[in-house]
Amino acid sequence: THYSTFGWDHRAIRNRMTAALYPHADRVVGVSACVVDDLVAHFPAIADRTAVIPPAGPDPAALEALCSPVPDHPWYRDAARPTLLCSVANLVPRKGQETLVEALPRIRAAAGDVKLVLVGRHDDERFVTHLNARAAELGVQDHVWLAGYRENPFPFLSRSDVFVHASHTEGCPTVVGEAQACGVPVVACDCPGGVAEAVEHGKSGVLVPLQRPDAMAEAVVRV
Repeated sequence: THYSTFGWDHRAIRNRMTAALYPHADRVVGVSACVVDDLVAHFPAIADRTAVIPPAGPDPAALEALCSPVPDHPWYRDAARPTLLCSVANLVPRKGQETLVEALPRIRAAAGDVKLVLVGRHDDERFVTHLNARAAELGVQDHVWLAGYRENPFPFLSRSDVFVHASHTEGCPTVVGEAQACGVPVVACDCPGGVAEAVEHGKSGVLVPLQRPDAMAEAVVRV
């Protein structure tokens, strides 16, 4: 992201420091091959000293305790529980939650009582307002819950019927691996970045084209 304050270009400063310091490292590590490729493209001097180490995911021994609390919301506690879609990401345009809101009417038309839970910090209030307005415009405002930031997202992940991920760009989304660790099927946008390294299409999840609510809906209904 480009930030400029009082005439300072922080991104340019960061890039100059990276170019000066990274070649002195014994190893430069990225969370996905695409991240490493991008670093090498910008800083060729590190080409022979890179490694890919993906996010490790949750500790299996701790997973049961992480998942055990039941979210305090009727969708999780009522006897007639709806089908739940969950996404975990800060609420900013780059994370693509608008695609999920726009897909929801199609999903409900085909699959019945399906609700969308968006877990994540409200980092862009204008975007949050836009999501609420878009949900109202599409007639699904009562079927979308903006749950806000949760220190422990696993109760939401583990009780989802499908985990949905619609980011426009990603390095390697840790939360996709967390959903997989919970045994929850994943439908994710095949955005530039490491999503395709975390989701093998048709095996460990389903990949759909970026910013295509129709494709997202079709895949979720199929899953």
